[in-house]
Amino acid sequence: MQLQGAHSSLPSTPEKAKVVTAAREFEAMLLTTLLNSLQKDLGSVPGEEGDSAAQSYGQFGIEAIANGISAAGGLGISRLLVAKLLK
Repeated sequence: MQLQGAHSSLPSTPEKAKVVTAAREFEAMLLTTLLNSLQKDLGSVPGEEGDSAAQSYGQFGIEAIANGISAAGGLGISRLLVAKLLK
């Protein structure tokens, strides 16, 4: 199974490319916020404290997952933004 990006065809102008890139980055930031919230609520055992290195490493993982989801088409937020901005 191959995942298609939200904007699989390359934009024809530099302006369109900037809009697509900004929309993907925005969606990735939203996904990072969502995943951080889920990780805080579901990712720890009550009463147990994690060390700061593990927390930093976990944050890098969350950002990588969010960027990957967005690059693979995401939740459709970037598609909607691009469609509205390039109208």
